[in-house]
Amino acid sequence: MQQVTVEQLHNDPRFYYLSEPGYIAAIRELLNGRQTLANLKNQRYSTAKINDDRKDIINKFLQDYQAMYDSFTKHYLQNMNTIQQSYSEPNNEQFTDELDALNELLRRQSAKAKYALMTDDELKDFVTENSVNLIGLPLYDQQIIVDQLKKRHIDYSLAELKAARDNQYKDDPNWLKAMQARDGFQYSRPNGLNTFMGFAQSNNDGSVELKFYTPNDVLNSSSQQAAAIEADLKYMASLGSKRQHDFVAATVKQIIDTRDTNSDQYKIADNDPRINENGSKYNWGVWYDFLNERFSSDPRIASNPIYSDALSSNYDIKGKYQLMRSIYYEKLNGGQYKPVKIVNTHGKNPEEMSDKEIAKVFGAD
Repeated sequence: MQQVTVEQLHNDPRFYYLSEPGYIAAIRELLNGRQTLANLKNQRYSTAKINDDRKDIINKFLQDYQAMYDSFTKHYLQNMNTIQQSYSEPNNEQFTDELDALNELLRRQSAKAKYALMTDDELKDFVTENSVNLIGLPLYDQQIIVDQLKKRHIDYSLAELKAARDNQYKDDPNWLKAMQARDGFQYSRPNGLNTFMGFAQSNNDGSVELKFYTPNDVLNSSSQQAAAIEADLKYMASLGSKRQHDFVAATVKQIIDTRDTNSDQYKIADNDPRINENGSKYNWGVWYDFLNERFSSDPRIASNPIYSDALSSNYDIKGKYQLMRSIYYEKLNGGQYKPVKIVNTHGKNPEEMSDKEIAKVFGAD
C-alpha cells in the first residue's frame, strides 16, 4: 500500500491513469466476470466449465487491458512528440511560390554577409549577449554563426548550444506532464497474470491509499472484497469527472473573462473559420493577423529583432510567421492556449457560412 493525498491523485500526472475511463471499464468488466463465475458455482456447474469460462474471462480482460494501455500511452506519446516537434524548425523549406523562395535566399545571403563582416570581438559579444536567443534563430543562421566561430578559432561551447537547441522542449511543462502521465502507468503496465492494477481507496478520515491487485486477486475476491473494489472504482471515476469539470469550468471562466476584458483588443476571433488551415474558408491573411495578435509579444518573437523589428534590414516575416504558428500549436496541443475572443454566430456553423456572411459577422479580411 502507498499513502497519497487527494491533491496528488487529482493533480499529479503520474496518477492520471487511475481515473482513465478505459482503465476503470476494463477492471469493472473483470469484476463482472468474477460475479459470472460465482453464479456458475452457485448453479453447480462443472469445474471444467467454470475453469474454461475463467480462462476466457482472463484472456478477454488481458486483451482489453493491453489495448487500453496502448491507447493511453500512445495518446501521451503523441502529445510529447507534437510539443517536441513544435520546437524544431523543418529541415526542408517549403515555399508556396518562387517569390517566397527568392526572399528566403536573399535573407540567407544577407545573414551570411552580416556575420562574416563582424570582427572577432563583435562576434564574441554577439554570441555572449545572445546566447539564450541563439537557439531561437533559424537553423541556417545558427550554422553560419557556428561556422564563423570555428573558422576564427573562437572558444564557444558548441555542444552546449546544440544541447540547448535539441532539448529545449524538455523544459516545456506540458511535455513534462505528458511524460509523467505516460510513465506513471508503468506501475500497472500489462504483464499477464502478474499485472498489478492500481486502486485508489478513499478512507473515512480523508486519507487515500493506493493498493495493487492482480487479475486473479479480483476474480478470487469475496463478495465483501468485490464491493470494496467497486467502491474504489467509483471513487476513481469521480476523480476523473472532477478533473474534467474543473478543466471545463476554468476554460469557460477564461473565455468569459477574456471576452469581457480583451475582446476589443483583438480583431480576429478564435471561431473565425478563416483561421482554420484545413477548412474551406481558410484565408492566409486573416490567419497571419490572428497569430500576430496573439503571439507577437511572445519573448521568442519580441526579443529577436529579426522577427520584431519590421524596419530592420534582416527582418524575416516568413520566419516570424513560422515561429508564431509553431508557438500557437505548441500551446494548443499542450492545453495552454485559451480563446480570447468568441463572436456570437447565433447557432450557425461558421464553416457553413457564405463569404458574405463571414465578412459581416467576423469583419472583412
